[in-house]
Amino acid sequence: MRYPHQQLQQLLSAATAAQRQDEPPELSVYIILSVGVFLGNIAMGICGFGTAIIHLTVWVLAQGLGYNSGPLPQAVITCSCAMTIGMVPLFFLAKARKHAIKPLAISIPIFKAVAAPFGA
Repeated sequence: MRYPHQQLQQLLSAATAAQRQDEPPELSVYIILSVGVFLGNIAMGICGFGTAIIHLTVWVLAQGLGYNSGPLPQAVITCSCAMTIGMVPLFFLAKARKHAIKPLAISIPIFKAVAAPFGA
């Protein structure tokens, strides 16, 4: 019997298999993914959505211009992690404990963490 954490670990390793494990990513990968996350989080702060749209647009533009921006699964996982981390300050600013529907607020990060590797 396979446990959920083993299946998640297998999915994450498969999602990042496009990059050789014995070599660290190039500096350009870090820069491009960081710029995408930064601009995407600015969009999230202004209008409440759009992080993935901006982040992956930066990734596609970099790929199109010939820069090494890493494999798509790495970009998707980076964006998903950044969006999850970006929710923490919004949680406190919106006074979510007072206004949130608790089962929904608990289920969204759980389903996001489980579903992100499938999207990658």
